[in-house]
Amino acid sequence: MHGKGLDWHKQGSASEDPLVVTQFGDLWVDLQGSIALADRAATKVAGLLDCFLDFDEALRGKATVDVAAAKIHASRTALSVTAKIFEPLGSRAAHNSNGFDRFWRDAWTHTLHDPLAYKVLEAGDFALNDRYTEVGSFS
Repeated sequence: MHGKGLDWHKQGSASEDPLVVTQFGDLWVDLQGSIALADRAATKVAGLLDCFLDFDEALRGKATVDVAAAKIHASRTALSVTAKIFEPLGSRAAHNSNGFDRFWRDAWTHTLHDPLAYKVLEAGDFALNDRYTEVGSFS
């Protein structure tokens, strides 16, 4: 795990510690997945807007599935990152004066406003049955 000449016990800063670098790398990779899915969904939604009222059920359905996938991944990533961020930061980061715990609470609250279970149902129905969700309150 250690690179050439790397002695993590003698590093000058935490950003040089291979464990910390690895932990942040994992968080960064998860974030990149969310960004890619959000970009894909935004492209589909832009396509709907370009069509104005001439889009069909399939075009709308594909955009809905991509938006659902982005929502699912981003919600899970936000909850994961805001919980795991304490691992590389250490025990001092959990002190109330830092307020890092509020990011987890804020992420959790946002995921509850639009129930994730409905988005997972939409994605699963599309993946298994090639069926788009009907227009409704959670689509």
